[in-house]
Amino acid sequence: MKEKIKRQELPLLPTRGWKKQVAKAAGVSEKTVYNTLSGRIRGPKSHRVIDAYRLICQKTRINQTIKKK
Repeated sequence: MKEKIKRQELPLLPTRGWKKQVAKAAGVSEKTVYNTLSGRIRGPKSHRVIDAYRLICQKTRINQTIKKK
């Protein structure tokens, strides 16, 4: 019997320049955005960065069309 492979839907890539958009929305530098998303820092700034990243990624997912075969 063949095993069924579970396919996981991958998140769409954010648009070009997403790091600048997130930094501007959160009110921090691009370095802070990078360090937060790589898991290096925690705290109030990182919470703002994560919230801004989620908002920007939601907007990109809504605007992009998904091609189905």
